[in-house]
Amino acid sequence: MASIMVVEGSKPAKTDVVTISWSELPLDLVETLLEKTEMPQDFFRFSFVCKPWLSVARENIFRLPYKLPMSHFLPKKNPLPMLLKPCIENPDTFNLYCVTDNKTYGSFYAPEINNKWIAGSVGGWLVTVNIDATEINLTNPLTRKQISLPPLSTIPNFDEKLHGVRETMRFRIVNKVLLFSDPVEDPDNCIVVALVSVMCTIAYCRIKDKKWKEIDDSPRFSDIIKHNNVLYGVTFLADLFVIDLTGDVKVTLVARFCRFPRPCIECYLMDSFGKLLLLLKFSRVSDDGYSSITYKFEIFELKEVLSFSDYDHDIEEDEWEHVDGIRYQWFEVKSIGNQVVFIGYNQTVWFDSHRYLGCKANRIYFADCDIEIDAQRVTSWFRNKPYCRDVGIYHIDDGRIEPFPGFSSCPRAQAVWLSPIIQ
Repeated sequence: MASIMVVEGSKPAKTDVVTISWSELPLDLVETLLEKTEMPQDFFRFSFVCKPWLSVARENIFRLPYKLPMSHFLPKKNPLPMLLKPCIENPDTFNLYCVTDNKTYGSFYAPEINNKWIAGSVGGWLVTVNIDATEINLTNPLTRKQISLPPLSTIPNFDEKLHGVRETMRFRIVNKVLLFSDPVEDPDNCIVVALVSVMCTIAYCRIKDKKWKEIDDSPRFSDIIKHNNVLYGVTFLADLFVIDLTGDVKVTLVARFCRFPRPCIECYLMDSFGKLLLLLKFSRVSDDGYSSITYKFEIFELKEVLSFSDYDHDIEEDEWEHVDGIRYQWFEVKSIGNQVVFIGYNQTVWFDSHRYLGCKANRIYFADCDIEIDAQRVTSWFRNKPYCRDVGIYHIDDGRIEPFPGFSSCPRAQAVWLSPIIQ
């Protein structure tokens, strides 16, 4: 609430203090306050005060000085991801690297994500797990708002999943997390889906649930995605399954990969203009043995196969998988046109490059976290070693890989894409 002193008439002795909400302040006054913002984090927090202030920020964002470098994408529905980098001097703060102008901005104060494992990055929220794997939260690092999820100990057979796992690696029991809806606007129906344990099985819950549920006897998934409001999972052999979490949970095979994937790959799913794409990332072990280096990508699109004669797989016709009478197969894609893809350990998203100045079409911006990092190495040897090294831009047309200009590796850093969304 704001307090305003009102002076009646010409008699200064009589004054009244009127209390009004921030949303009722005159818009010209709000615009004046906006002009006084000096740092990106001030602009973000200004926008979160109330909806009228958010509207003012969006209407005036293109007239703001260059000191707010993110202004070219903030008003859009799907803001361009930026690479999160912790500040070495102060671990309670972080910077954001922008791929469109190759600069690093910050610093943002967010002690809530310090010394946490980031298991997901969805819609501006980071999914953080503490070192001993007792707490898991949704954290908005710009506003520092947190939403608690059910304790990980409520996952069925939690102790068995930790069997044989070093104590310093417990936090990596959560491999990836996605949200089915906005946790603020629809907390009652927001479903949280996670890949957990070394077996990469699926656990799920709603925001307000007290405990997690798990799918029994599910395949070992490499990635999961919400596509056309349906949950899909892809295995490490690139076989695709549809997962129905309503009523009796059901996991159904949709498509097998037409050839056995080569070693040293990771599988990612991506939604592109209503199409479901599969990205295979090929990598090799670095010379020091502590990380992986990406050298190639292959892209496939899921398409309906009309006849068995068109199906490229060595099986009998009565073994041909189908979903509701429709049969599918992965077909290789040599170009994604004007699109640009951002891929990482916790997020895979695409954008139309024409909407974002500085983005190059038909490229994959990748940043991953493949190293087997544990808490002990985070706090000792790894503190002074470069991390977040497997980053770069892959040219789909000719297979070239170039580094991020102006980006430097940093110790103790996961490669995390953050889409700063103003709600």
